[in-house]
Amino acid sequence: MKRARRQALRELVSGVFATVFCVPGAHAERLATAFASQPLADALDAFAKATGYQLVYRAELTVGMTSKGADGGLSAQETLRQLLRGTGLTFQFINERTVVIYRSTDPAAP
Repeated sequence: MKRARRQALRELVSGVFATVFCVPGAHAERLATAFASQPLADALDAFAKATGYQLVYRAELTVGMTSKGADGGLSAQETLRQLLRGTGLTFQFINERTVVIYRSTDPAAP
């Protein structure tokens, strides 16, 4: 029962995120900053400082994980996608400056 309730809440929140995120051209600015391979929590902190975005995630999701880094000159979305590559985590912008990071349920996710 508890698991079903959590799944229902996750689906509801995902639907809300998808609704809020539909902002054409949002997050298209390019970042000059490249990010080196480093502990994932450090990479996310550096990304937040470089972009001014607020990242929302459970700290235990990043424990023991390493980001492979990201190239400079990418959009914020593509940079974050590269930082999370290979971690099993994904993200969703919920407004212009707030990003939720969570474990992907899609096995094909980066």
